[in-house]
Amino acid sequence: MVDASGWHVTASSTAAGWLPVPDEPDPAARSRWVDAARDELRADWGDRWAPEHEVLVSAALEHALERREPEDVLCFQLWPMRLPFAALVHVALIAPIAEGEWDGIAGELAPIELSGVGPGVQRAFAVPAPDGEGQLVGIDLVCSGLDAALLVRLEPTMVDMLAVVAPMVLGLADAIEVTGPDGARLRSLEPAGARVGSATTWSTEETA
Repeated sequence: MVDASGWHVTASSTAAGWLPVPDEPDPAARSRWVDAARDELRADWGDRWAPEHEVLVSAALEHALERREPEDVLCFQLWPMRLPFAALVHVALIAPIAEGEWDGIAGELAPIELSGVGPGVQRAFAVPAPDGEGQLVGIDLVCSGLDAALLVRLEPTMVDMLAVVAPMVLGLADAIEVTGPDGARLRSLEPAGARVGSATTWSTEETA
């Protein structure tokens, strides 16, 4: 990772369902956030909110707080539908990736171009499902400049949900802007040496 002090990262999305997950160690403040976020979701879901959602949604929100990584500069819980399903998205700054290091990245790679940062790669990766049946699939978006690299990670989720959440994640990533300690915008370089396919798996057009 890189020292994120002095760096400024912004992200925005016009899509509904994005909840910023705070970096909050205080138990009382965490509890207040869970209550406020649950109330916000209840109001948004309207008639779709069922009594059992009170417990399910609260547990998911508490899980998001536990999953926020120390190196995250931003973290979001994404509720793509008015249903008790959520995905977690991490935004971090990592050490820049040298030309000879791209080919060491495992997984299925495809090229991407983010409007706010520049070119990079998308990495799809799979992990076993907790119940041992099937797999969960996650996505990394990596764009590297000379001083730092941007990493946007969709935590592994159900394969059936990727078609819903992956375009939303790419839409968020496309709007990310990173400013360095010197005030200059991070602009990524072409990922020379990366073993990428010929097209992206997900595109921002799919978010329309």
